[in-house]
Amino acid sequence: MTVEAVQPLAPPSLAAAARVDVELVASGEELAALAGDWRALADAAGAPDPFTSHEWSTAWWQCFGGDSALRVLVARDVASRPLALLPLAAERRRMYGFAVSSLSSTWNPHTPRLDLLARAPAEALCRALWSRIESGLGEWDLLELPQLPAGSPLLEWLPVIASARGYQVETRPGSRSPWVPLDGSWEDYLEGRSHRHRDKLRRCLRRLEGLGRLRLEVVDGEPGLDAALDEGFRLEAAAWKGAAGTAIISRPEVESFYRLLARSAAERGWLELHFLELDGRRIAFDFALRYRDTVFSLKLGYDPAYARCSPGIALIGLAIRNAFERGLRAYDLLGESERWKLSFTDQVREHTWLYVFRPAARARLVQLMKFRVAPHLRGRLWTHSADTPSERENDL
Repeated sequence: MTVEAVQPLAPPSLAAAARVDVELVASGEELAALAGDWRALADAAGAPDPFTSHEWSTAWWQCFGGDSALRVLVARDVASRPLALLPLAAERRRMYGFAVSSLSSTWNPHTPRLDLLARAPAEALCRALWSRIESGLGEWDLLELPQLPAGSPLLEWLPVIASARGYQVETRPGSRSPWVPLDGSWEDYLEGRSHRHRDKLRRCLRRLEGLGRLRLEVVDGEPGLDAALDEGFRLEAAAWKGAAGTAIISRPEVESFYRLLARSAAERGWLELHFLELDGRRIAFDFALRYRDTVFSLKLGYDPAYARCSPGIALIGLAIRNAFERGLRAYDLLGESERWKLSFTDQVREHTWLYVFRPAARARLVQLMKFRVAPHLRGRLWTHSADTPSERENDL
């Protein structure tokens, strides 16, 4: 494992932050050269998750950048030290029949949440970044920032700043992601769960242990990594995800992303590939990262031959117990609040999508279609069956 040493940054004053210069990073080469400053900023800002990391953004850009143009904004103080960083991408796309120029976070459904990476004071930094967004990135119709976590400075300040400049701002709810705070002991945690959940977890483990020796395996380094990923991706696709075309190996760019992410995370000491082993055979898999004392569960799969034993539920239960035993702070299940996740916890993280529309006719028409006409039409076509949770989640 190689961990690059970084120098701590002294807290900036409000006056210094107000005199920031916003640098534009617009190529893969410039993005690679930014690694040291990006990591220093992440450490100084106490970034709570890996999704704002240089490693995540680099893997994402290499695999999903496509025809879009990289637009990473880096706010620096008078000594050229990084104070804030916002990765964006510019692209032309069609929305409701209109050709639209958009700026958006470097986001797709493989990024559970994404936020501004910044040190205080947030207001001054958001104003500096907005100034560059408004007038220094070419003409755009729409700024789209998906999956901002509750408490994001972007949610607090961008609507205020943009509205004052005549831009239209809209929001919509994002995912409600379950997470498990690891307070107390594993035994205390289990006592706090429902009888139904405790009984199901114990029943899953008992059934599996009746078939052989059960073990949680954690792969967290580079030796054997490629073989472990091959096995894990096979398990992730073995049940319904492979047939539905949503598995990691269903698309080459998605598989490349997770392989790149695994290698860079292993180098940084963040990787945790969880396997459930039965008599030495891997029967369930979870692609996870451990970052700042929190485990983030990204992709889960299992061998359908053991579906009646719910190996996915057993794997997550053992992984949470293992996190308790190591003294970690939280286990983040990410994604949507599916029933099986909510059986493990009552806590969820709220997310919001933020949209800023330029005060121009085309942008206003797109805003009208997206937030007035389309919701009205969806409401008229809504049926109860469309809102029924998938039964697939019960197969874990």
